[in-house]
Amino acid sequence: MVDVSCKRVLLLGNLDDSIGLVENYFEGTGIQCHRLLQPDTEWMNIDDGYDAFVLGLDMPGIDGVAMLERLAKREIGNPVILMSRMDDVLLESTIRLAKREGLNVAGVLKHPAIEQDFCALMQDVFKTQKSKSQHTSSQDENDNSSLNSPIDYKQALNNGHFYLVYQPQVDLENKLVVGVECLSRLSLPEVGDVEPRKFISEMEHSGMISEFTLVAISQALNELKNIARRIADFKISFNISVLSLSEAFFDELCHLVSESGLETHNLVLEVSESSILSLNKHFEKVLIKLRLAGFSLMVDGFGSGLSTLRKMRDLPFSEIKINRKLVNDIGAKKNVESIVSAMIELAQNLSYRIVCEGVEDVKQLTFLQGLKCNVFQGNLLAKPISYYELRSFIYDVANQVDTICLDNTPNNVAERINSADIDVVWVSQNKQVNHRLVTELKNNLTRFQHIQMEQIDRYQFTHKELLILDETLSLGDITRIIKLSPDSNMLVMYDKFQSRQPITLFELGIMEVIESRVLPLELMHRLIRLIEYSNKIRQIDNANKSSSEMAMEAMKQAAQYGSILDFFKETITIRCHKKLKQKTARFFESMGYHVVVTLFDHDYMHIKMSGLDGCPELVRRVVSLLRERGKVYQYDNRLVFNGKVSSILILNAPKDEFECGRIKDVGAAVVDLLDEKWNQVQEQRALTRISEQLRSILSTSVVDLKEKSSCALESFAQQISQSFHILDLSEEQENFLVNMVKQVMSSMSCEAELQALASRVHEIQNVADEHVGRY
Repeated sequence: MVDVSCKRVLLLGNLDDSIGLVENYFEGTGIQCHRLLQPDTEWMNIDDGYDAFVLGLDMPGIDGVAMLERLAKREIGNPVILMSRMDDVLLESTIRLAKREGLNVAGVLKHPAIEQDFCALMQDVFKTQKSKSQHTSSQDENDNSSLNSPIDYKQALNNGHFYLVYQPQVDLENKLVVGVECLSRLSLPEVGDVEPRKFISEMEHSGMISEFTLVAISQALNELKNIARRIADFKISFNISVLSLSEAFFDELCHLVSESGLETHNLVLEVSESSILSLNKHFEKVLIKLRLAGFSLMVDGFGSGLSTLRKMRDLPFSEIKINRKLVNDIGAKKNVESIVSAMIELAQNLSYRIVCEGVEDVKQLTFLQGLKCNVFQGNLLAKPISYYELRSFIYDVANQVDTICLDNTPNNVAERINSADIDVVWVSQNKQVNHRLVTELKNNLTRFQHIQMEQIDRYQFTHKELLILDETLSLGDITRIIKLSPDSNMLVMYDKFQSRQPITLFELGIMEVIESRVLPLELMHRLIRLIEYSNKIRQIDNANKSSSEMAMEAMKQAAQYGSILDFFKETITIRCHKKLKQKTARFFESMGYHVVVTLFDHDYMHIKMSGLDGCPELVRRVVSLLRERGKVYQYDNRLVFNGKVSSILILNAPKDEFECGRIKDVGAAVVDLLDEKWNQVQEQRALTRISEQLRSILSTSVVDLKEKSSCALESFAQQISQSFHILDLSEEQENFLVNMVKQVMSSMSCEAELQALASRVHEIQNVADEHVGRY
């Protein structure tokens, strides 16, 4: 029970049918209760010494909003409990108004109130008050010394007190980590952890924010570059203060990216929606330069202020991150789903990449998936983690997603564990355990028991248990349990704030560890994974394949791959499409498959069907349709391999999954070879035709032209010579004209040009013959 002595509560307004349960509660606890039926007239007569206030918002004769304003003016810091018949939307608006006025709204009860709900709410109110009072008194001395003293952020940066954690962004459709948000943390020896809001704000005021941001980006790029190179289009997101948007920041950022070996499109710079309205022309110019350089720009917290839409229209943003508060309210507050749906539809119409941040439960995840969002970030998927934890998460993300996307009610998860017919045993050092987890497991699991370390020697191990070793056990205790039951599955819990870390447990051979501050549902999902893993191991151990069968399988594989090598060698010498089709068909026939081999030549298809003569038109139509199905396509017992200029259709593909996978590998390799070889054959055919045509030109056309030209000139010269006698010329004049005609005819001759043309044609023919000879 909570100590409620000397507590005073003021009831404002006529609480109608709920007044009985309220007064009954206070009578039973000894709390002094005072009631003002007419707060408007009696308000001035009350004092400020009340520990809590219960206000009826919509009771007859009372203005609830006016009472809220009056409480706020008197700077009432103690809890205020609201009671009302309002609908949820109006009630939410009233709560927001009260909080903006500075009131401490501790809870809400709707009429008619239930006594148990009111009792639980009042217990929480007084517990919170007591906790805050103890915390304040214990921290006053520290606050006055270390926390209130100014922090030297320059020194903290130089001494390595800043560090990074990464929150994964997961594409659920493809079960891949497609990016991370980089989050800075500060831990000082004399102060402890410092809130990010505090150190970011103070560094913005001190002018250190740009230097700090660049150091953080440099560290992140150095750690994440290998991951980003292995995952296509991996996104690394940073929160950027608008105060950092300068030419110098832009130049240094480009230099860091270039030095890391990554591309600018790997980086996403997040600018909060609240700061967009403060962007001036200088900042806008830097944003445009960043986009032109290839960086992605994201609106962080989209939905916190829709007045920024007009500003966003004029800025080069490419991505948005849905406001985490809106995501958290999905399923909890009315109208939120409609708002989020409208925002996502708007972003999709503007072709923005969308990241949904703050996903905390499966209901939120399911709703957002229904809006065709696939990239999510939130504690449901993964909390901010270190670089080494990130690598493990990326490796195991498919299992994580499968676990999350299951029906996640505790009853359904527990049913899967109970159906496994296995004992779950929690082992601790003493009775001081995590009662929340133990109670949850005890209530849901039919074969759960909790034993203490002092009872371990008396416990009868069956070596089939699933042991949960909690954080109260020492390394010596864990070693002792391993010796007692080496074959049992073990899940060891550790406290990250204590000295025992996972690496120490791994040295003992413990492979399954979980942080002790885990949710019950998450713990039960981990138990399911352990059970499924042990079942797989058992199936492997019970496999009925003998060593001789395995040897025969290996020999079969070796023979098959040997035939592939032989096929590759034999196709090297093939120079026509008929032999190429026949050789390919026989290769698959030797493995027991009936195939249709097709080689495409412009609009014509050369087809070979194994075991059949001729080529029905139906087969041509089927082959043409299957060309659009991708490189490897399977339907029923048909398997299609499509190359650029060839295709192979297997008519009797194996039903065995392993065997089918093997023939897929073989078919993909063969169709690639067919493409290459058929291109060579077509090139050879083209070169052969060219060579034959050139030979024809050289042997007939050029020679005929040369002879015809010579005969024409000779005939022309004879006719002119004979005509000289008619003119009755002297011998000397006749000789002169003959010589002149010979000179003219010589100049009109094209014999030299024809000879040059013949030489050139001969050279081209030699080149064509040389290329043909290669194939």
